Amino acid sequence: MTERNASPPGSGGPERTGLSSLASHLPLLRPSVVIDPPEEWETWLPDRVVRSLGRGMTGNHPFRPLREADVPAGSLDALADAAGVTGIAQLLVIPPSARPVSSGRRWRWVSAPAQVLGLGMTAVALWVEGEGVHRTLRLDEIAAIEDVRILLYSRLSFRGGGQVLRVRYSTVARHDVLPALSGFRVAVAGDALPIGEPSRPELPLKWTNVADTATIRLLACRAALLYDEPRTGRRRTRPTLVALTPYELVIARQPSWGGPTDVYGVDSIHIARRRIDSMEIAGGSITIHARGADLEVDIGERLVAEAQQAFAGRLPWASR
Repeated sequence: MTERNASPPGSGGPERTGLSSLASHLPLLRPSVVIDPPEEWETWLPDRVVRSLGRGMTGNHPFRPLREADVPAGSLDALADAAGVTGIAQLLVIPPSARPVSSGRRWRWVSAPAQVLGLGMTAVALWVEGEGVHRTLRLDEIAAIEDVRILLYSRLSFRGGGQVLRVRYSTVARHDVLPALSGFRVAVAGDALPIGEPSRPELPLKWTNVADTATIRLLACRAALLYDEPRTGRRRTRPTLVALTPYELVIARQPSWGGPTDVYGVDSIHIARRRIDSMEIAGGSITIHARGADLEVDIGERLVAEAQQAFAGRLPWASR
């Protein structure tokens, strides 16, 4: 999914110029581009500090706490009240960190205080040091979960109720994140639905690995898979894997952040099937209406046509 965000002060804005292709090879010519906008609890870092930093997130890796003493004071009780968290296994502790929010001619960075994500029985909530519980999404409000990873950078987004709750973390900590996230996705998805006959096209190695993990297969479930990759011509699509499981519709694509590392990343969006109200088609885009949210995803006309045929009767398709 594509989002448009406000530019940081002095960034030059997120618009790309006609030189964007050349600029990708000549960093000094690149305009400043917002790659991941700041949150309101994050603080801009001065240029003199930025010059001493690299190009990725800095700080300790997030972790699932092993004991209550590992959790910032006050966060467990606050998240128990806000999200129905019943124990530390439902928490992800994110230590203070710094990260870039724009790249190009001028890199801009922000620092973030400690955060604790609670994946509770009734909601997902984010506790921020110095702020308390900053944002909460009830379980019945959640329309989609987006999971982006590019090399060591990872970002989780929970969407619904007119809100987006985001956390960033190092991919090194993914082995801690995935079990808690998978359990929460099962709670959001509810009971299983039929998928028809499982199917699996021939996949490149990268997408084979994606298809065989909990990114796609909750509870090691069966899946009907479709895949398309870029073709030459006027319209180019990103490598895209579409999966229908008993619990979710999952669309996993190569990120489109405009950098050379995109090829190493995966941007997946997970929509619980029981929460999909309708799906509209316009060319190569699908707009998924779920729990009051409109989620537009461009997967290309060829894959749209294949998905319509393969998942007929399993998803609420409609043309517009």
